[in-house]
Amino acid sequence: MLKTPSRPRRAKTAWGWLSRRLCLALGAIFTADWLIFGHAGGLSLAMFVVTLGAMVVAANPLRAGWRAQILAATLLTASIVSLVNDLNLLSFCCGLVSLTAFAVILTSKRLPDWPAILRRAAVLPVAGPFRLIADLWRIYRLSPLKRG
Repeated sequence: MLKTPSRPRRAKTAWGWLSRRLCLALGAIFTADWLIFGHAGGLSLAMFVVTLGAMVVAANPLRAGWRAQILAATLLTASIVSLVNDLNLLSFCCGLVSLTAFAVILTSKRLPDWPAILRRAAVLPVAGPFRLIADLWRIYRLSPLKRG
């Protein structure tokens, strides 16, 4: 018979998962402040994109196969090269879309088609606060402190 974890254990696991992500978000804020504030944009922004890519790998389980991982790394590298070469609105948007596509590709079990990747990449930067609210609600539901 398969044993399911108890409610307090699931709440502890969910809280650990959320606290790791919140710590990574704070780290991203401090890294952005350190790299970008008062510095030239191109190289600093490229280093920040690399840092965010590493944080994506640290925060999420990698579900993609090796071909998808190579594709995601190539996509991220191309955006970094465009940011270092010439920082303008087009290279910034390319870096943002490729970073979110990098996250989508690495966290998908199978490689989605390009329109699906671009749709998810467009929604991902905006969906963050809503995902945080849903995660906090899930932890509240699992919490042993909940009355009732």
